[in-house]
Amino acid sequence: MEHYNGYQLRQLADEVQHSIRQIPDVSETAVIGGQPRAMRVMLDSTKLAAFGLSAGDVVARLQAANARTQAGEFAEGQPGDSHDAGNLFRDSQDLEGVVLGTDSGHPVYLRNVASRIVDGPAEAQDYVLFGTTQAHAAGMPAKEYPAVTITVAKRKGTNATDIANAALARVREMKGVTLPSDLNITTTRNYGATAKNKSDTLLKHLLLATISVTILIALFLGWRESGVVLLAIPVTLGSRWPCFI
Repeated sequence: MEHYNGYQLRQLADEVQHSIRQIPDVSETAVIGGQPRAMRVMLDSTKLAAFGLSAGDVVARLQAANARTQAGEFAEGQPGDSHDAGNLFRDSQDLEGVVLGTDSGHPVYLRNVASRIVDGPAEAQDYVLFGTTQAHAAGMPAKEYPAVTITVAKRKGTNATDIANAALARVREMKGVTLPSDLNITTTRNYGATAKNKSDTLLKHLLLATISVTILIALFLGWRESGVVLLAIPVTLGSRWPCFI
């Protein structure tokens, strides 16, 4: 928001995304907007030639050094809890220490052939802005601030309302702990709440329809027949209701 730029917001959003991914039945998450972190390496062609290396050799070695592999699964904790192993680059010092090869029996590090290594924001791939209408209503020019959006998708067959509530609860838990307390967090779309509202409205209409049919049958056929209908309709709908969730 006002006190944070797109790069800072993207880093905070990545932390939130990582936490939300741990929620059971979350299928997919994505971060839109902001500037992702990137480490850029400027190579010195003269130094590369001196060590008999090419830019392609450096790229291949960096990709191999930054590989993430799944080490295995453990019985403790949640079922299917996976653990990753790999030398992922955490900062520019990790990058500088990558061994590219040897020269006269001595290791050649990336810092030996790089003129500069920059750890910072990458070019933005998409843009998200946040603005309010209060200023415009008061006759002042509307303000827009950089923002990021986190999307969350559920697994097929699970309850959207439960997943949405769990994700929002996770964000509230992080507020003031791993997230700054002055960070403005808002919900733009909550399809879990939308699904619940539609479900509640449908149930209300079904209840009114059931009562109306029951009264009509009681007037024309009798109370015993209306009682059968009053029991049959909820039982039938109850057995099929999970299919509509």
